[in-house]
Amino acid sequence: MVFTVLVSADLYGAKTNFELQFTGLPSFVEFKAKAEAVMATESSLRRPVEVPSLPFTLTKMQVFDDKVDLWVDFVSSSQLREFSQVYIFQLETAYHKEVQSKIPPPCKTIPVLSTISSPSPITSPLPLSPYSETSPYINHAALVAPLAVIPPVLPPAIPAAEATHLDKVRFVFNKMDANRDGLVTSASFVSVLDKLRVEFAPEVSTDLFIKADTNTDSKVSYSEFQRFAEQYPTLLDSLYYRSRDDEESERHAQLMTAAAVQLQAVQSQHLTAREQTADAADRVTAMQAQVDLANEALGQAEAVERDAKALVDSAQAETNTVRATVGQRAQDVAQAKEQTRSKEVRVADIKVEVQGSLIALKNQEAERIKSEQRLADIRELLRQQEEELAVQRENESRAASELAAAEEKQAQAVTELELQREAMQLACEHLSVSKAELNDAQDRQREKGVNHLQAKDGVLKAGHKRDEDERELMRARELETAKRMLEADAEREVSKQEQMCESLAAQSEEQKAKRRATEEEERPLLSEEVRLRSQRDTLEQEEANLRTNHRTFHCNTGRSGAPSASPSRALSHSPTM
Repeated sequence: MVFTVLVSADLYGAKTNFELQFTGLPSFVEFKAKAEAVMATESSLRRPVEVPSLPFTLTKMQVFDDKVDLWVDFVSSSQLREFSQVYIFQLETAYHKEVQSKIPPPCKTIPVLSTISSPSPITSPLPLSPYSETSPYINHAALVAPLAVIPPVLPPAIPAAEATHLDKVRFVFNKMDANRDGLVTSASFVSVLDKLRVEFAPEVSTDLFIKADTNTDSKVSYSEFQRFAEQYPTLLDSLYYRSRDDEESERHAQLMTAAAVQLQAVQSQHLTAREQTADAADRVTAMQAQVDLANEALGQAEAVERDAKALVDSAQAETNTVRATVGQRAQDVAQAKEQTRSKEVRVADIKVEVQGSLIALKNQEAERIKSEQRLADIRELLRQQEEELAVQRENESRAASELAAAEEKQAQAVTELELQREAMQLACEHLSVSKAELNDAQDRQREKGVNHLQAKDGVLKAGHKRDEDERELMRARELETAKRMLEADAEREVSKQEQMCESLAAQSEEQKAKRRATEEEERPLLSEEVRLRSQRDTLEQEEANLRTNHRTFHCNTGRSGAPSASPSRALSHSPTM
């Protein structure tokens, strides 16, 4: 008979699941050796080229228990059933970390894989539903615990606030260099101003670009933009920090999006946990109803057992009564026997007494004969012997009287002995009747005892059924408690994620309000800088025209070589020391 067990493990970040077939129920050592060998072979085939060759080290195994709907430690082959699902844990290294994910459907054989650079899941034509109609395989995907709140990975941080003037120039120029050719066009210049909410009139924006384009080639180079930034430092700072703020806003938006996705995931897990909790509660309710039925059956069996016990007690009482009667009659028989023995002893004593009297009478007769002989021989002692003879005769008469009394006592004792023997015989007959009644009572007691044992056996069976149902109920309640704990964990994760989303939204609104306030305060400064720069350009232009007219006047009047002529100065920038 083929015995099949499903074995899964995590190999380089991907779950694998295989069928292991044995000729019968394998021992724990046999199963472990085969599972480790199969996973070691598969691990060597799946090993990426950049990972060194490491042995597959099994640390522990767990098997899925369908009765409690939980994973338990696998320590004995008695835990295995046909198509049991076993999961293998490996020794964690720098190249292997256990990651919780779905277990794929099993493969009947190990596929031959070429050397791969990254792990990929094994595909299988088996269905993905938890229970297939065509195969007994189980997919334990629904057993994954609720997702934890994972902070989203943020993009790299933007430049620090302590950036130098040249850092700001380079940063803003790169923003405006849309084509990445080192030149800024008028369209990209105006587009960046509009995008960064610098609310200049179109003609002002165009005029600023013209001022930056000193060589009038309709493009601004980096050196030209450097000179422009020196003339408009407030505008440079505004563009730089607004760009940074926009990047921060974009980064914050990504963070909020990731948090929202995470919130949807934990909400989905919370819903799944709630459904599983409801299923567990329904199972507890069903098991409670079954336990109630078992308790009712147990109560009925106990009532039957009590009735049978009452009948047994009644039969026992009847037996005890008969046994007491038998004992009393046996005691009467024993007492009669004792009295008979006493009478017999008394008769024997009386016989001995009669024999003694006979012997005494014979002795007296012998003494009388001797006395008569002595009387005949000793005449001189006639008077004394006659007195002695009278005494002897008196003694003989007394002995005869005593003999008669003893014989009378013997006859009376014999009569009493006969009466006692008749009474003893009657008592023995009563004893035989009582023993027969005792046997009948014991038979009835045995019959009631058999009925009581059958009722007690029914109580035990009902009790065992009730105990099994209560154990099932306890397991169902433990499962419900575990599901409720998972639901509570998921609910806490949802609450944490919602708080995170609310916090991010509040931070976003706070940053937007702060940015709007800053831009409101900055707007008049930008306008003032543009206005002052324009006034300065106008004054410099007027000064240049004045000097041109001054030189023309001196040339026309012949003073071009006069030493008193004032020196000219560069108009593009202020003199330096």
